[in-house]
Amino acid sequence: MRAPKASYFDGKTTQRHDVTLDFTEQALVLEEDGVQIAQWPYADIRQEDADDEVMRLTSIGAPELARIEITDKGSIAEIEDRCTALLSRDRNDRRQRRHIVLWAMAAALSLVAITLWLMPYLAAELAPLVPRPIERRIGDAVYRQALNIFGVEGTCEGGGKNGAPLRALETLADKLRGANGLDTGDLTLVVIKSKVPNAFALPGKRIVILDGILQASETPDEIAGVLAHEMGHIAHHDGMRTLIESGGMGFVLGTVLGDFAGATAIFFAGKALVQASFSREVEAAADTYAIETMRVLGRSPVPLGNLLVRLSASSSAGGSQPSLLDSHPATPDRLAAMKLSRVLNTGLPILSEIEFKALKLICID
Repeated sequence: MRAPKASYFDGKTTQRHDVTLDFTEQALVLEEDGVQIAQWPYADIRQEDADDEVMRLTSIGAPELARIEITDKGSIAEIEDRCTALLSRDRNDRRQRRHIVLWAMAAALSLVAITLWLMPYLAAELAPLVPRPIERRIGDAVYRQALNIFGVEGTCEGGGKNGAPLRALETLADKLRGANGLDTGDLTLVVIKSKVPNAFALPGKRIVILDGILQASETPDEIAGVLAHEMGHIAHHDGMRTLIESGGMGFVLGTVLGDFAGATAIFFAGKALVQASFSREVEAAADTYAIETMRVLGRSPVPLGNLLVRLSASSSAGGSQPSLLDSHPATPDRLAAMKLSRVLNTGLPILSEIEFKALKLICID
């Protein structure tokens, strides 16, 4: 009796082997030119989809791509009779699980790459290109969110007598702008009534000053350093860059998770800008900007570092609201850098004592 024939692929090469089938008691034996080249136990054999009139077989114990293709009807019937687990999906399920795991790992690595490299790069390139009106509208939205975060309804309108607090703030801002050459254009300084010692720069050239940081400042140079630092963020487009980076990644994650409207991404991007920290590199660049601004004015940047140290000491009591220290970390390193700048007080005071006292009354009704 002529031995039944089949086509065998060993899963290691693309070569097809014309083999004969030997149905032993425990296994299907494959022979090529009278030499045994494979042996598949019946219990390991599984059937996979194939064209009509073709039975395609795999084996759990064989290489993943190994297969046998049989067209002989007698051999097909013999296989169906001997292989009791022929239609079991164990192998396919395992293969599918492996593919799912691999795809999941690839997706996770892609998200990591987008987060760590692509989004920061795109954000840095795109931030300076955002049209001013659009940047302003975005900044307005984040500003309204900031008011909600800090639980205030509006801004401080001046207080004191004869508008002296506002004039002191304008004097301080004008001197800083004149020193750093910032093209401020429609720069807006806003003071809001809050005990939280903080200040932050928003897209659209808006600097928000919380009254808490004014009250924590003991000298005009301390608050001048804070404002110069925030002007550095504006000059470097850090606010817009943070929103693009945070919101952009949020949009990617929102798309994956089904949040196609993007509202959640925008909310958390704005919250990150108000509450969370910039990277150490971004903060260092804003510090350098502040140091150079104070150098031009002939004033030391060290008072800013001293202010941070005091806030660091007082923050040990904790609190739920974000302080300047929370959003500007590594205080000892920053103070050391300011001292190393060796800028001495050779210029005129930025504000007089009278102006400084008036400035601290800006939120007094």
